Amino acid sequence: SPTDYGKIIFSTVSGTTTFGIYDGSVLQNNTTYLSVMDGLEASNITAGYSGDYSYDGRTWAWTLENSILKNGDPSANLWDLVVGDCIGCITEDTIDTIEEIGDSIGTEFSQLSHKGASATASFANMNTYDCNLFDKEGACFSIGVRHTDINGNNNSDSSSSGAVAVSGYKFNENFRVSGFVDQQAARRNPKGLKVSNKGPMIGGNLVWNQFANHLGFQVRVANAYQAKDMTITRSEIGEAEKGRGETDIEVQSYVAEVSYQFSDGVNFYQPYLAARRSIIKQEGYTETEVANPLTFNTLEDKSTTVIIGMKVKYKLDDTVTLNGAFGVEHDVSNKVDKIQATSSTITGITPVDLNTRINKTRPVVTLGATYHISPNQTLSAQTQYQELSYTSTSAKTAYVNYTVGF
Repeated sequence: SPTDYGKIIFSTVSGTTTFGIYDGSVLQNNTTYLSVMDGLEASNITAGYSGDYSYDGRTWAWTLENSILKNGDPSANLWDLVVGDCIGCITEDTIDTIEEIGDSIGTEFSQLSHKGASATASFANMNTYDCNLFDKEGACFSIGVRHTDINGNNNSDSSSSGAVAVSGYKFNENFRVSGFVDQQAARRNPKGLKVSNKGPMIGGNLVWNQFANHLGFQVRVANAYQAKDMTITRSEIGEAEKGRGETDIEVQSYVAEVSYQFSDGVNFYQPYLAARRSIIKQEGYTETEVANPLTFNTLEDKSTTVIIGMKVKYKLDDTVTLNGAFGVEHDVSNKVDKIQATSSTITGITPVDLNTRINKTRPVVTLGATYHISPNQTLSAQTQYQELSYTSTSAKTAYVNYTVGF
């Protein structure tokens, strides 16, 4: 930095030396670093009075000046490093700001993907966004609260909380349908993003059971959809100015699942196999209220995932049932666009990877309990931990709900 840099003092000097700048140093444009050398006369420096220093795509012109000769003292031995303009700094600094928001966009994509996939796949391996407690009228209603925390990269963590309502209807002993609404109530945005709902996340399930007691085969198809408004703000880094733009983002998720449930009289076991198709799309946008606005491309994240796992229920007594599940997700296909920014005043901006290393195979673990208030009323709590496809990101979710059958 201009105030914290290396200096050297020479004493009892003989011979000559050449001055240079240490590789890996980052210089400040148009800055004088005072007294970088003390104790050398001009005759001790055979070369290195000026030059160009390059690092990480940036090149600075520099000059070594005798700080007291500038004031008319011919015997001076104190030297300043004068740094001029930088070639490439605005381009490289701009790329750094794009990489920074790329981490935050990746975290947001992870959260949207997690919520959409969780809703359609019942939090990947538990029946949270379903309603299957029925009474004489064959109807079901559930209301609850959810909190999701995303551990992202480089100061891009985020979280959200919401209220969830689910309703279900049983056509007969084998077919039932349910629909849900997840309305976000609060959230913590990753750095540089401000995200707000255009509406709640919505979706539904259609389920076929082989038998009325839910033993045997079960086939489920589900979908979820959500749209959001998003304001993206780039940081001011080096010569790159702060930029701001507005866009919108939507997620669609579709799941088909086949499972088989059996029981030993106390425990229930349900191995399952599922396939999920997720599509996330962020519209392109141009920054406003900035001297050098950037125009960003439309981004899409498309993935096809296979999920295999086991759900287990244990009846602790007549009122309490414990449940757990373990599953493994594997992406059989991924297509994630790179962030490409263009500018009429800044050249050489290269594409930035939104996901530098896709985590294709990921575990998901669930634990929960259900309290049976009466034959047609339950109170449930569920927790889940899941690794996500974006590099080094994970999600933790807690969900509590009350269900009543009619």
